[in-house]
Amino acid sequence: SLTVAAQWNETALYFRFSAKSRFVVHAKIDGSPDRGFWEGGDTYLIRIAADGIKFNGLGLSGPVPGANSSGYVSRREQVFHLEVTIPARLGQGVSKEINYGGRREPDDVADGLTLAAGRSLGLNFAFEFADGTRALMTPLHTMYEIRLVKPADAPPVVVLRAPKTTSDRAPVVEVLGVRPGDMVRIESGGRTVGTRIGAGPVTLSALEQEGPLRIQAVAGAVKSKPATITVDRSAAPPKLRMSGSKLLAECEPLADFELWWGHEGVPVEPLTGGRADKSGSVSLDIGDHLLSAWRVRGYEGSRFQKQVLVDAWVNIDRDFQGSPPDDRLPADAFSYRFDTYLMIDRTGSYTFELNSDDGARLYLDGQLLINHWGHHGMSPRSASVQLDSGPHALHIDYYELDGWAGVKLRYAPPGGELTPDLPIRAVPLSLEELDLFGVQVDRLGNRSGFSRLAK
Repeated sequence: SLTVAAQWNETALYFRFSAKSRFVVHAKIDGSPDRGFWEGGDTYLIRIAADGIKFNGLGLSGPVPGANSSGYVSRREQVFHLEVTIPARLGQGVSKEINYGGRREPDDVADGLTLAAGRSLGLNFAFEFADGTRALMTPLHTMYEIRLVKPADAPPVVVLRAPKTTSDRAPVVEVLGVRPGDMVRIESGGRTVGTRIGAGPVTLSALEQEGPLRIQAVAGAVKSKPATITVDRSAAPPKLRMSGSKLLAECEPLADFELWWGHEGVPVEPLTGGRADKSGSVSLDIGDHLLSAWRVRGYEGSRFQKQVLVDAWVNIDRDFQGSPPDDRLPADAFSYRFDTYLMIDRTGSYTFELNSDDGARLYLDGQLLINHWGHHGMSPRSASVQLDSGPHALHIDYYELDGWAGVKLRYAPPGGELTPDLPIRAVPLSLEELDLFGVQVDRLGNRSGFSRLAK
């Protein structure tokens, strides 16, 4: 026979598995079964043996401090017991894997497995014995749901969970383990910076200072373990300098850097950009070729909801297929805006072909020329227009909802063939006429002021 005994508190799950012969356990634990099996980013695949625990894929990969197991044979019953501790603070793990690309839920990002009275867990256990036989406690690819209950005589405990870093004006932490009527205080440096009654989120409304701060939850005579929260609400302008033909920017580690063009000392529009490395360095080639490009802005969301990148493309001839076009964008539900100037050297009839999956629109001098909007596969639309010599503003809106993706623009001069290589200028000025400015957005979303490159 097989038996499973379980206990919990706000800090860990405890299991004891028992059988007549030695075995390993293949466990699946879902911290939010109300969202559905595998959803929410907190489903954990765990191999439990007498010599240790291994977390595999999906919600978590890598070692977990505090997770341990041990096996022994009871002499009287001659039964093999496997005892296991799984800490609540699993998090997302070193691989940042989120179940099949699903979105992180806010509580999953901070805590992973959250243990509190009234919450549910999804569980699936499979026993594998030395002779290769298996025993399933639930059908394959299913889970049974249990609700966590806390007895009235349970010993008092205060658990504090806080993000490591935040840019919020009033950060929110979570307190678990206290009774419904307990008054809870969050203290920092001898001051009360937040309070609530019972378990749940606490807004640190009196936390005004920035930097690393040590906080602790207090309920009566019981205190939580201290936690450190770093409050960072600002970013300094990047430092800019030239090294040969390269522009070097000193930013915060992994910040997103934007290079803007300006005129007469005033920033006008982003020209290109890049992500700083772990030391905070960005290097961009600066030359006249930089201006022979499209100015590119990328957004999370298919309706231009949140700008996350600035870039420069020499042409628009991209087939993204099912992969993200940039590691700062999701594989689905993203959008782009493209701007440049078409430099026409002779008057005549010019043809444009816009090919996209999903929707795209091409504007010429502020007027809609090609409307290929909507949810559809890769397909072209074209239009011809009479143009005078000189610069003409081009703008493209493009969005991807789901599935395969791509966007391509080709043009044909009078009597010529279609080509993706348009005669373009990001700005209809020479590099010598431009001022260059830098701005950074740090990993917490703080946007700096502008710094100016000295000429």
